Amino acid sequence: MKPFNWLVFFFVIVTTPCIGQDATFNYLTIRDLTKSGGAAAIFGWGDSPDNTLDARPNSRTDALPYMINHHTGLTLSAHSSYGGIRFYNQGYPNPYDPVGSVMVMSITNGNVGIGTGTPSSKLAVNGNIKAKEIKVEIANWPDYVFDKAYSLPTLQETEKHILEKGHLHGIPSAANVKANGVDLGEMNAKLLLKIEELTLHLIQKDKEIKNLQNLIERIVQLENKFDKISRERFLPVPQ
Repeated sequence: MKPFNWLVFFFVIVTTPCIGQDATFNYLTIRDLTKSGGAAAIFGWGDSPDNTLDARPNSRTDALPYMINHHTGLTLSAHSSYGGIRFYNQGYPNPYDPVGSVMVMSITNGNVGIGTGTPSSKLAVNGNIKAKEIKVEIANWPDYVFDKAYSLPTLQETEKHILEKGHLHGIPSAANVKANGVDLGEMNAKLLLKIEELTLHLIQKDKEIKNLQNLIERIVQLENKFDKISRERFLPVPQ
């Protein structure tokens, strides 16, 4: 190897990696990044496998097509006023043509959007969500319905509200849900409240039915006694 080549090799390997930007934010300088293992190396350019930058197509089956890796974390920063951080599936055949490009995720103003560039909540998804488990934290779970001080609406009051409003008391109407959606935690609590109220009504009706059954049995017993007495009193006198 020629002395000049040895000098370049030594400079690339031993110097400290540096990525810098000038004061006017016009130029980005990357220097002194090393890559061991030749063109087929999986880890790209960096001072170690835990701190690499690889922005080249990689045909290896055990590697990702593009890779940025930093062992102590990776920071992406962009001003929310100019759209924040956005991730696209690039257009084809021209990756710089916005036509055909699909935005898959955006991060702006502390909100994450999937399928939307203007998320208005911590997580906004424009599409379906599939999950094995969803946990919603909620306070004021409606077990207070079973408190003796709870005023249970009568069935007559419930019927009146349905006839006047077209929906259960405390449950949003179809028009409201269409316009504003449903809060899962709040709606589950409201549905449970209705189930608990129904349960109390069922218990009450069950007691009323049993009382009616006991009353019917007593009436039947009295009728049988009356029939027996009537037959004995009005039996024909034997000749």
